[in-house]
Amino acid sequence: MDFGVGDVLEVAKLAWDLYDQCYKVAKAAPGEFRQLVSELAGLKGVLKNIRDDVNSERSYVKRLDQDRKESLERLLKSIFSSLRKTQQLVVYFKSLGTDEEGLQVWKRTKWVHKRGEILQLRKQMTADGTLLGLCMSDINNASLARIEITIEEALNKQGLELEDDEVAPLMKSRTFSSTHRDSDFISTSTAIPKRPTERTLGEKTLVNDMDYPSSASGESDPGSPPLARIFRQTSTPIKSHLRHTSVPIGGNPPPSPFTDDGGSFINRRSSDHKGYLGENYPKGLLVDTKGKSNDYYLTTTPETPTIDHEQEFAAAIGTAKEELSRIRQKERQTRPLKKPDRGLYPEVASRVELAFEQSLKTEIEYRSLNTRDWLRIGTWWLLKATFRLEALEMSNAEMQRGGLSKTQISSSSYTQSYIDLLKATWILFECVLKSDYVIPMHSDENRKLFKDLEDSIRTEYKVFRSGVPDDGAFEHPDLNFEIWEHQQSSEETTEPILFEMDNSRWITVEPGDSGNEDERVVLRTFVDAAIGGRAARVHSRGASYMLILYTMEGQSEPLVSLVNQSGTLGLSRILTPEDLEDLSPPSSTVIDVSRTREMDAIQFNFGALETRIRFVYHADAEGFTSIPQEYFNIVKNREPRELSTATETLIFESSLEAAIELNTSTLKPLNKKSKAESCNLRILETTRKEGWQTTRRLVLSSSAAERYPWCREFFLPMDRVQLNRDLAREVNIKWSDCSREDFTKTDGSYNTIFSYIYDDTRPNHAYNFLFRFDAHADEFRKTILSLRPTATFDWKNDHDQSGAIYEIQDIDPKPKKYKGIVLTCKVLDWTYSQLFYSYRDTDYKYDENNLSVNFPQLSYTDYRSSHFKEPWKPNKSAQFSKCEKKVNQQTFEFPSPEVLREFMAAMSVEQNQLIFSARASYVSTDKGHIFGSSKSKSKGGAEVQLWKRGNQIRFASRWGDLVDEKWLSMTISSKAMRYSSDSNKINIDRTMYKIGRNINIVDFEAVKAKDESRATKQGPLTICFASTRDREVFTALVEGKPLQQGSRTRNIWDDLSALN
Repeated sequence: MDFGVGDVLEVAKLAWDLYDQCYKVAKAAPGEFRQLVSELAGLKGVLKNIRDDVNSERSYVKRLDQDRKESLERLLKSIFSSLRKTQQLVVYFKSLGTDEEGLQVWKRTKWVHKRGEILQLRKQMTADGTLLGLCMSDINNASLARIEITIEEALNKQGLELEDDEVAPLMKSRTFSSTHRDSDFISTSTAIPKRPTERTLGEKTLVNDMDYPSSASGESDPGSPPLARIFRQTSTPIKSHLRHTSVPIGGNPPPSPFTDDGGSFINRRSSDHKGYLGENYPKGLLVDTKGKSNDYYLTTTPETPTIDHEQEFAAAIGTAKEELSRIRQKERQTRPLKKPDRGLYPEVASRVELAFEQSLKTEIEYRSLNTRDWLRIGTWWLLKATFRLEALEMSNAEMQRGGLSKTQISSSSYTQSYIDLLKATWILFECVLKSDYVIPMHSDENRKLFKDLEDSIRTEYKVFRSGVPDDGAFEHPDLNFEIWEHQQSSEETTEPILFEMDNSRWITVEPGDSGNEDERVVLRTFVDAAIGGRAARVHSRGASYMLILYTMEGQSEPLVSLVNQSGTLGLSRILTPEDLEDLSPPSSTVIDVSRTREMDAIQFNFGALETRIRFVYHADAEGFTSIPQEYFNIVKNREPRELSTATETLIFESSLEAAIELNTSTLKPLNKKSKAESCNLRILETTRKEGWQTTRRLVLSSSAAERYPWCREFFLPMDRVQLNRDLAREVNIKWSDCSREDFTKTDGSYNTIFSYIYDDTRPNHAYNFLFRFDAHADEFRKTILSLRPTATFDWKNDHDQSGAIYEIQDIDPKPKKYKGIVLTCKVLDWTYSQLFYSYRDTDYKYDENNLSVNFPQLSYTDYRSSHFKEPWKPNKSAQFSKCEKKVNQQTFEFPSPEVLREFMAAMSVEQNQLIFSARASYVSTDKGHIFGSSKSKSKGGAEVQLWKRGNQIRFASRWGDLVDEKWLSMTISSKAMRYSSDSNKINIDRTMYKIGRNINIVDFEAVKAKDESRATKQGPLTICFASTRDREVFTALVEGKPLQQGSRTRNIWDDLSALN
């Protein structure tokens, strides 16, 4: 077979150069071509790996067996053909140039003419790149052949015909005898003559316009022929007669629509097998060669039925990628590690080794250990050796200043450190590498543990080479030769499993590695601990527990965990500022290495479990308290403030995976540094003596693991904060504070007045918050759009509007209760709320026909800045100063009469019920004339209502806005009413009533008359309804009588029950 190194280098060089040119052309190209370039990038990576192998070993190709060489040759041919076609596309589009406005030709050509060709190339590159990765792996030839056939059949079923000399050799070498000829399986009707514009690669020119060198290195293998003799010009574009073409095994594919498969190449040396995501192209694209001789185009045919071969191709590619991933994983797991040179590690004396073995035998029968468990145990003792050595270095200078010699003080601790290092060494060689051959590590985690332990033991041993303890040093009675740490009763387990991964993950060599990708260790040390109640509590010795101070990705607060050697104990909790207040200050006395003095134990409970911890060294105790204390001091503004005239309460808290400050207009990140990760978000509510003056603060703070912690706080209004939530865990928020500039006014002498105002129509703060959970995003949205405590009534309309009523209270200067109405609206994708306050004495226009109620004068809160109408600019940014009450009208709409009446009842008190409302032609308080009419002197039409409270019925009516004292109220009795059965009028002879500008919505009594002394009147009253039916319902309700309805008698209370 004529095949050599130069051919591999030639194709790799072509892919590399072609990608560079495609990338430049693709900047203004449609998505289809850009995705083709992405596939070319993946293919380029695979070819680069093969090129590197060939360059490093020139005999690389010759070492391949015959079948694998044939597969590699076939794939390189196909790749060469795809690259050549792609190159023709690049030349074609580059030759068309750019128009005057800088728009690429893609904008003004019929893209559909080249879409099919590009889709064909993409799929062919996907298949070739995937198969090439498998070809260069350790897969067996039979499996490779099976996958090749599956992919090629899937390509054929989509109407993508392979090169005529690419399929037959495959069938010949994989399925049938090698004596068969290509023509036995491939019809000669597929052969296409070479286009006159093309040249072979041996002529160093593929297309007339583009020149390339013959190889990547500038040289060719003398043992290999020119690539032109291998890559024959057998270009096979898509043909309209494809359905009549003979195909290999699997063979009767009809033409198929081309759709994007989203596939990608797999880099041979990369474990990242993520595919490129692509668009879904329209179905129904068929081949049309009318009027074309050498160029082939695609046209849309909506009437063509969709054939679902796209999934078959994607499944074939997915299977190949899974097989490649499995092979690479197996290669990593079975690759043996190089056995360490024992001479580079400390020697374990016979008596010490005997002590280790004796310790091991006492409990080994109760424990089931694997490789990972032994590696964890060895790492534990290595960490303890390092822990003691570091403490010795810090304390020796201080001890010598006290008059004690270094040898006197540190001899036993120094020896114990060396013994702990010997434990790690002995476990590595006698327990992990117990066999003569080097064992394979069956997981990446075990390989890392092994390598870290091996390197760290060798590094720590260098410390002792200048002073290995002598034999006499091992006689000290306080030395510990045990392999297993002592366990308290609360730690013991009956399970025969030593290490629990969730707890033992902390046992890693790297100081900042917690064993989890989403955790970051701030402090890790060994401590003594007493766990449980007084009856079972045992104070440990020898620092047999590990204490970890750390943070988690997506969370800001510092966490504390206490674990033991075996992983049967894993206590964790959040560290709070209150914990640091409760902790006793570390004692000035430090436990020295000879253990003549000890630090005091501190109480640090984990939930209900009582725990006392004693640090071995003062530096650890200081770090445990000072590191989080510094963080809490910086973020102290996120805590509720102690105010003399108000009360501040934390109403929301959540961790954020990310917080991005946005431009308020474009909603794009403000700058490159505007993103912060693992933040804490809090909302605090400040309640003053008057409820309508309530405000909020939004506080963002950094993670405790940040090198430079930070805290930012913002004024947050009670309403008109805009929210947008496109994704489940993601919320966009924008709002205004009191720092909007308003320099448009003057003092009358052309001097500018400087004011900073609150303008809710022009937000000046915007953020994107990414929460860890959907529920946290829901709770945040609810907090922003609602009040505290729970609403007494709420409703929802069909047109993106909802509302709720809350109880508000003033404590001083005049204690009172009133209603807060929150109206939530949605405009486009943004949701916001409006907050209004309604007092007991109010005015409203009730309209049951339009299902609405209008309040002409509702109060709302405006916010005043610290710099308002001043003749100078402030030295610092303006802040919120105080609240101001303003008045405006507002209409509320409801989905049904029942909800409208429930709203009115909620605006009053629970005992009041609106039982009747109708429009009256007039309500007159004048005495009747001899002609029996009072309409001429009435105040016009009025809304008449009946409110029931217990057994009492209150009458309330409201005239139009032209009447000053528009409200009339009284207690109505059936005895005072006179009416005829066929009349729509009611006369009340003589009754007591009140008039006023407003209505007391609790007692339904008119209030705020112009002259309070004349507000109560006595006299006749005439009510003329618009219909007899309204009069019948009114009188029936007052008298409590049944209402005649059709052929049967129906009680009026039944009608009310149906309404309510």
